[in-house]
Amino acid sequence: MSVENALKFLDMTRKSPELRRKLSGFKGREALSGLVALAGERGLAFSEEEYRQAVVKSAAGELDTVSLNGVLDEIGLPGIPESGD
Repeated sequence: MSVENALKFLDMTRKSPELRRKLSGFKGREALSGLVALAGERGLAFSEEEYRQAVVKSAAGELDTVSLNGVLDEIGLPGIPESGD
């Protein structure tokens, strides 16, 4: 399991409309476990925490903390603390 695999999966989802359609079927708190299972079917093993780390890493510099926390909340993950709080 690795953050690198999670980053590869994120890249795959950006490039594949079919994969994005499958992911859109996952809802609520179970969405993340479905996402991890779907990635595993494609040979990319990672944990939910490693996925969270990959999301943060891939969004570094692209999203502000409020926006990133919104994305994390949508997929049922805890947010990151805002700097200056």
